Parts: sequence; C-alpha cells; structure tokens
Amino acid sequence: MTQKQMNDLFGISDRTLRHWKNSDRKDLYYLLENLDYENAKKLLAKDTNEDLKQLLENEKYFTNQRDFERKLYPLLTSGLDVNLLLKFTKDRTLSLGARARAGYLYSFLTNKVAKLNFKTKPNVGFYFGNKNETKNGLANVYGLTSGIDIARFNQYKMTGSF
Repeated sequence: MTQKQMNDLFGISDRTLRHWKNSDRKDLYYLLENLDYENAKKLLAKDTNEDLKQLLENEKYFTNQRDFERKLYPLLTSGLDVNLLLKFTKDRTLSLGARARAGYLYSFLTNKVAKLNFKTKPNVGFYFGNKNETKNGLANVYGLTSGIDIARFNQYKMTGSF
C-alpha cells in the first residue's frame, strides 16, 4: 500500500507516515505498507453486529426507505452470516418487530423458517414507514405487513445501483 492509500484509508498524514518510517514505529509502517489496499478497504467497510441491529430496529435509525435500502442491500449481498440473524430472533434486547424482521431476513436468505419465541404479531412493515400491505406471504408468516421490495432488490443485484 502506498502512503497516499494509507492516508486515504486511515487519515494519517504524510508527515506522520514519514516519521513512522524512520522511527521506532517502523514495524507499524511496514505492516501498513504490506497490506493489500483492496482487502484493507473491504475489512474497514465490513458491517458489524451493531449495523445489523440498526437495520432490524430501523424505526430508530432511518428516516426514509431509500436510505434504509442503501444500507440493507449491500449487506444482504455481502455474504452475511445467517446464523447471526437466527440468534437475533431470540435476542430479548431487541423489539418484537426487530426480532420478526430478523426471522424474515433469515427465511429470505435461506428458504428455511425461523421459529419465533413470542406469540403476538408485531404488525409492522419490514421498513417501519412502509404502511402498505403487500400480501407478501413470507412477511405475513412473521407478522410483518410488508417485506423487501423484490423489484428494487433485484435491480440492485443486477446493476449494483439503486
């Protein structure tokens, strides 16, 4: 990785990098220098469990559906660990709606049904602001009034854009 790439990824100034190269931090500099730029970029962009929880509890974090979809679709196509979604269906720190959304996403990605451990239906959309009932059978299984907009999701998968 070049110094310019290090600066772009980590925000470290050229002056600091030059200092590191000739000081007791040379091992750190050589480690950064030997990192593959593209792999480092992917690792830094990788989503965390908190990012996934924000998507599941979307009414607290998103104000419009497009922003929500811009965050969701890349996550769904990135090779998300579906067992994490299954774990979130049982996580009592999440709302019923978020747990139902986790079950829906698990089923959407695996074609397997996730058993929810609560009786009441949350009666919310996959995205909280979507008030239209879509008659999505998979979403109805989890008590959701609507699911993922398949047309927009397929458009994203085919073109990589929204």
